[in-house]
Amino acid sequence: MYKIPLKLRSLRFRIIIFFICIDVILSAVLAVAGVISTNRLNGLYDTRVAEQKSTFQNTVDEKGSLTRAMVSDYSVWDDTYAYLDGKMPDYPKLNISSDSLGTFESDILWLYKKDFTLATSLSVFDQTLDLSAYKSQIKQMLGGRQTVHFYENTTKGVLDIYGATVVRSNDYDHVDSSTGYLFIGRLLSQKSLDDLKSTNIEKITLVSPQEIKSYPLRLPAREGKTVFTIPLNDINKKIVAYIYVRYDSKTLKELDLLGTRLLWLNGLTFLVLIVSSYLAVWRAVIRPLNLVYGALETDDTANLKRIPGEQTEFGRIARLIERFFMQEKQAEVELQEKRDLLDKLTKTSVEIEQTNKVMVGRELKMIDMKRRIAELEQQLGERPHDKK
Repeated sequence: MYKIPLKLRSLRFRIIIFFICIDVILSAVLAVAGVISTNRLNGLYDTRVAEQKSTFQNTVDEKGSLTRAMVSDYSVWDDTYAYLDGKMPDYPKLNISSDSLGTFESDILWLYKKDFTLATSLSVFDQTLDLSAYKSQIKQMLGGRQTVHFYENTTKGVLDIYGATVVRSNDYDHVDSSTGYLFIGRLLSQKSLDDLKSTNIEKITLVSPQEIKSYPLRLPAREGKTVFTIPLNDINKKIVAYIYVRYDSKTLKELDLLGTRLLWLNGLTFLVLIVSSYLAVWRAVIRPLNLVYGALETDDTANLKRIPGEQTEFGRIARLIERFFMQEKQAEVELQEKRDLLDKLTKTSVEIEQTNKVMVGRELKMIDMKRRIAELEQQLGERPHDKK
């Protein structure tokens, strides 16, 4: 069975791994927060674009409101109805002029009979269009509506065209039979677009469907710029051009800058907390633990005096270790004294033993001498003169 090395099981190693995990988790949290902040900024960008597009579209519609009003007015005028019915041949001369178009900020007018033959037209520039080519589409669109609205591309620019059936003045809803069709157009040139500029609009331009691919249709929200396009459709719902608009949205840039600063501030705060926490743990745990471990490993308690906080757990452990080493040294001294005493006792015992041996030998010799003296005395007592 595999055993984890002691170094990898140490408290210091586990504390380091713990702080590394905290770093990874906090980094992940900051990354997620950054993604959320970016998504919110992009959502705000989309909302801002939708608001700006709606506002600009209203501005464009308001600019064409006079043309639409002229169509609504002239198409329910009894004189217009009579002219297309063949009863007022002098109607164009009396009622249609450049001044009347200028009053309604329009540039071109067409009057078509019921069979879509051109009755009269007037243009402030030397160009007219034949709308009879679209008669089936126009008839279909006007079947359930009061007016039609579409755009047409010309060499002068894009025409913003409104049309309606010509009916009597009491048929404002255009439900009865008509005597023809009225169309009025307004030239949507670059000059007229420039007139729509406001403080926050940096650029307005007409772009063809072929050129729109080279224009950025979305800008990074952090740049503080927003763009959008308004498609201009012809009678067949085919795009003839785009109005390309670029806004200066400083608040987006400011919000992005604020969000970035908050992320950096949070990141630095987390980093400071982690570093300070690690330093605190190092000072309170790792460093004292290293000193205690070193003291036990080297049998040297000199470094234990560097442990701060005498009332801390490590301070108490240091005092216990110092007391243990003192007791150990004292025990060694006492043990050495006992060894010295034992040596002395052993030496004395040897000397006594040797003395005893000498004394015992002497006693044995004395006993032997006494025995021999006794034997000699006994021999002398058995001599002949002793028998007499």
